[in-house]
Amino acid sequence: RMVAAHPDLRFIGVHLASLERDVDELAGFLDRFPTAVVDIAARIGQVQFQSQKDRERVRQFFIKYQDRIMYGSDLAQSPGQDGAAFGREAEQAWRMHWRYFNTDESFKVADLDRPVQGLGLPREVVDKLYRTNAERTFPGAWGGQP
Repeated sequence: RMVAAHPDLRFIGVHLASLERDVDELAGFLDRFPTAVVDIAARIGQVQFQSQKDRERVRQFFIKYQDRIMYGSDLAQSPGQDGAAFGREAEQAWRMHWRYFNTDESFKVADLDRPVQGLGLPREVVDKLYRTNAERTFPGAWGGQP
């Protein structure tokens, strides 16, 4: 209701706006609120689960909404946690996510009991997911002009 009441509000729906269970429902949200963007932090397992059932539907969702989705993770280094160990954990998660978005390979992921096939998204879609959309959403955050 808050987003509907303020149609000009720039809204960033973290965790796929908590609509991760169904990319069609998420698409409806994005269609209804054209100024909203979402990030995928900590919800990739739900997206992968959907792609096990209908990979092409999930792939087409990412292609259609390529200007409205940002990559993110919920990884955080705990106080006192070894930096090298955290770096290895972050790299492992990032590589698995990168593989899912960039390749057509089938592989096992921790959240699912069966292998998942990567989406094999076009490079321009992945570039937006990982970089361009965040730069546009948070102007000046990387030293550029606001």
